[in-house]
Amino acid sequence: MFLRLWRARWQGGLLIAALCLAVIMAATLAQPLKYSSSLRLLVVQETDGADYYTAARSTEYLSDILSKVSYTRIFFDQVLAVAPEIKADYFGRTNQQIVKHWARSIDVKPVVNTGLLNVTVYHADRGQAEILARAVAKVLIEHNGDYHGLGNKVSLKLLDGPLTSNYPVKPNVVVNALLALLSGVLLSGAVVYWRPQAALFYWFKAVKPVVKTAGELQASQPLMETPVRETAKAAEWYNKF
Repeated sequence: MFLRLWRARWQGGLLIAALCLAVIMAATLAQPLKYSSSLRLLVVQETDGADYYTAARSTEYLSDILSKVSYTRIFFDQVLAVAPEIKADYFGRTNQQIVKHWARSIDVKPVVNTGLLNVTVYHADRGQAEILARAVAKVLIEHNGDYHGLGNKVSLKLLDGPLTSNYPVKPNVVVNALLALLSGVLLSGAVVYWRPQAALFYWFKAVKPVVKTAGELQASQPLMETPVRETAKAAEWYNKF
């Protein structure tokens, strides 16, 4: 059933898929391209004789706290303080703009049961992305005590990085193109199946005009005398497909 409908209306289906692809790709390319810079930190805590399970849970708790405070305005201000070369205007002027833009520019994720923090920052300028990553690491290493009450018992160590991408990684054009193509195919298939009588599919049934000579035109005049009833039957049979 579906294949029969698709064979009869494949032109309209392809048009829907192409429109869906064009809209999603236009929205993707309208976004600013951003580079990434990543690094890894290890949270180390003095156990003071605590058992391994308690120490592991405490380290995981600290990692979670540090990952969440990294998105705050006070943390952003500390990043600017340790790296004056960062262009603050890039993040906006009002508090709301700064917090929103900063949250989209940083990604701090704790690795469960390890005490590791994966830090990634995004910026439209490759150099600024790397400076931001170094500044974030410096704040977490030197000022982490501002966000917990354990003082010098907690320290962070830089394991590797920052590793800065050579090409923009956001938005992911390849992935978005594949998703757009898949969405277009699914949407066109749904329309063909559920709305086979949509006017869109009949745009492609129009016969292309053919230029004829005067003799050919005169010879084809008897065809115009075909009864209306026969023409209606032919149209009804054609619409079945």
